[in-house]
Amino acid sequence: MCRAKDREQLKNLYEMADKKVKKASVCVELSLRSPKVEDKLEELDQARDLYSIAKRSFEAKMTEDEIKLLDHQKMLETKLGVKYVGLSLYETLHRLLIRGSPFAEKLKSQFKVADKRYWWLRIRALTAAKKYNELMVLAKSKKSPIGCEPFFQVVYDNGEGDVHEAKHFVGLLP
Repeated sequence: MCRAKDREQLKNLYEMADKKVKKASVCVELSLRSPKVEDKLEELDQARDLYSIAKRSFEAKMTEDEIKLLDHQKMLETKLGVKYVGLSLYETLHRLLIRGSPFAEKLKSQFKVADKRYWWLRIRALTAAKKYNELMVLAKSKKSPIGCEPFFQVVYDNGEGDVHEAKHFVGLLP
């Protein structure tokens, strides 16, 4: 019953019962429900500390990564004037790549996004933005860690209007 009514009360009950992991889980849930970035960060900070005390290193690291992502998203909203808070890392990267923002490379390195994953994101973002010239430059620029087929396939799958553009990438196929 308490679980459904008042999350703060539930946090207090878990505190009294010394159930740090359960309290941390409620903090994460509250952060997801909160509309304010500052409240999200406060709850996540508390959850990270509780996971660390409970020696749950994986959960503590994941919570720390979420805090870093929220901090970056908050900064991006301030600098670029576009909503990023609440998006996943990949959705954030996708939007930045569509805009051609240099912040995408910074996030890639800070969050250790694999090259293959990042190339897929770049191809999808350039295709979504219909930046086919940039996509062709990327395809020819250096050895792709995902091969040449994704360039053709993503453009081709993007819609009927892009079939014409997709034929330019056929020459890249082995």
